[in-house]
Amino acid sequence: MTDLPDIDQIIARVRAEAQEAEYGPSQSDPLVPMVPLAPSQGTRGAGGEAPVTITHVNDLLAVGDDANFLEQAYLALLRRPADPVGLEYNMGLLKAYGRPMVLCALRWSPEGRDLKVRLPGFGLAWPLYRVWGLFQRRGHGHLLRLPHLLYHRWRRLLLFFDRRQLFRLDSMQRQLSKHLDTISAELAAVQGNTEQQANNLSANISQLASQSEQKAQDLNASIARLASQSEQLASQSDQLASQSKEHGNELTVLHARVKMLQLQVQPIDTPSGNADQPAPKPRSPADLEARIDAFYLAFEEHMRGSQAEVSELLSGYLPDLEGLPESLQGMPLLDIGSGRGEWLQLLAQQGFTAEGIEINPLIAGQAHAAGLQVHCADALDHLRGLPDNSRAAISAFHVAEHLPFSLLFALLEQSWRVLAPGGLLILETPNPENLLVGSHTFWHDFSHQRPLTPAAFEFLVRFHGFAAVRLRRLHPYPDAAKVAGGDAPQLAARINGHFYGPQDYAVLANKPPAEAPASDPSEDETA
Repeated sequence: MTDLPDIDQIIARVRAEAQEAEYGPSQSDPLVPMVPLAPSQGTRGAGGEAPVTITHVNDLLAVGDDANFLEQAYLALLRRPADPVGLEYNMGLLKAYGRPMVLCALRWSPEGRDLKVRLPGFGLAWPLYRVWGLFQRRGHGHLLRLPHLLYHRWRRLLLFFDRRQLFRLDSMQRQLSKHLDTISAELAAVQGNTEQQANNLSANISQLASQSEQKAQDLNASIARLASQSEQLASQSDQLASQSKEHGNELTVLHARVKMLQLQVQPIDTPSGNADQPAPKPRSPADLEARIDAFYLAFEEHMRGSQAEVSELLSGYLPDLEGLPESLQGMPLLDIGSGRGEWLQLLAQQGFTAEGIEINPLIAGQAHAAGLQVHCADALDHLRGLPDNSRAAISAFHVAEHLPFSLLFALLEQSWRVLAPGGLLILETPNPENLLVGSHTFWHDFSHQRPLTPAAFEFLVRFHGFAAVRLRRLHPYPDAAKVAGGDAPQLAARINGHFYGPQDYAVLANKPPAEAPASDPSEDETA
């Protein structure tokens, strides 16, 4: 065990340091001046002496260490303890310019000026602080560092020769000697027991180390068991998720088959909210088309995503409707191939009047039952029955790829006729620029005819006289699915562009106003 320091050497060193000429009493001084927080209060020293009230700047300058000096300065001049930020700032100011500078900075701060604490004895510190302030505002305050430090030394010298301070130092020395004698006696008494206590402590540490090692082993074993259980739970969770997906698919198919069976016993009821609109009449259940309609009802639920997910994707088109001319406000909108009615619901929430066209009677029946105005009809036949210039906007999301070219061509002709001047056309379709879409996912739907390239579709729309034609590429694969750049970032970018880029795109266009030209340069947007 390491030997303890000699007690006599400690006492001699403390006595020698106590006799050195310092700025003032040390931090343990029982007469360190403490400013009362109220006029009637004072602060006693560690020895229980009478309260000492600060009446002069020298009372603060005499405080022993810098940290205690700053605390006493805050209490005296700002009537509160020092805050951490102010303490750090003023400690730097003290090191650079000395104590008188810090006292001036506190007394003539905005907070100090409000309190107006009267404390004599600033002397030349105030004029020097004023001059420093003028230099500091021009960025040259450091030039006055030497005068401030000289004044700091001068005040320290005056304190040293102040007889009152010398008297206090002598009294302190006598009191400190008494304390040291008491401490030396206590240390001598303690020294005899220290070695035995150290031995006991060493034995306790060894015992604790042994116990800690055993507990660490037990903890590692518990962690291993928890890790194994966690892996089992994860595996079970994956199995449950897979089973839930399979059950969901089975429920979707069963739901569609139930719908088809319901057709055999009763027609679709007309909801009370649309009493003036007849419900769509399904085909005969014996008809092959009716069974295909039931299949596509299930297919829609399985492949397209939830209504909330589809609504979130379609909401990106709402800002496009804000640019419609004021003359078209209040005019109805038409959605071709409205499906379950997500877009119609969004339009209704925004205050638009909108109607849909859906050829599948089962899907149209769902939308109709939800209170939406949906016509179960052929889109081209319905358009031909609408008046000229009667719709503010016409939309068709994932419809064009289902149509033979002759029907698509005629559909654009009728859309041009029905749209009012300035009206908006929105057409969304899968993007074959994405090779995974063009070669794989596009063909999930058995009714798809052929992919439509963005350049050809844009030209077709412009050919029919639409203006402000712009392309908007949409729905790229998430970043997690893309190839990392690594050492070949350009190659990775090309692969990601061709395989994991936008899966869909939209063609947006406007029917020109009557006095405007029929076409203009196209734009290309990427979402």
